[in-house]
Amino acid sequence: MSRRNVVYAPLRMAEVMTARLCHDFAGPLGTLAGMLELVGEGGAEDALPLAMQSVGTMSARLRLVRAAWGRGDAPLARGEIADMTAGLPGAERYQFDFMALQEPLEDPAGRILLCLLLILPQALPRGGFVALRQEAEGVSIDAPGAAWPDAIEMAEDSEVPATRDLAPVLARLVAESAGWVFLRHGWTVLARPQ
Repeated sequence: MSRRNVVYAPLRMAEVMTARLCHDFAGPLGTLAGMLELVGEGGAEDALPLAMQSVGTMSARLRLVRAAWGRGDAPLARGEIADMTAGLPGAERYQFDFMALQEPLEDPAGRILLCLLLILPQALPRGGFVALRQEAEGVSIDAPGAAWPDAIEMAEDSEVPATRDLAPVLARLVAESAGWVFLRHGWTVLARPQ
């Protein structure tokens, strides 16, 4: 399949994004609701730490999604990126190495790297080791065992991506808008200027 610009129907794209965001926030919100119910029944001692953990997860997820998919151009510190990874679905399954990132990570490299992180639960659902690197030609994620989806490199023929493909499609659109491309090699994906 060749690279080409695809313009998705705006309403349909908004529907897919809404479905994805609701799905991503339903788990931590459900946990929080359950824990607060326990607090109401007198189980505050056990429930409060889990409720606070859910709030932390939702906060990190909101910051991650806003920084990746929202309009932002602020440089990102290594610590900020590390904090935002706590918002990934299944974050506890990953071991991250941030040492090869220079500080600060300027836009668009930082934003594109965050977009790649949002694909991680799809590319490496069982978790594992993930190295984030800043390289001379761009940024990369090396995740042994990852199966990076085709949608990050090329447009699909469908009018709108499926909900499961939203993160890779948005990553590609963010990269293309900055004049960057993704290159996959095994379980590594590199983002670099065209």
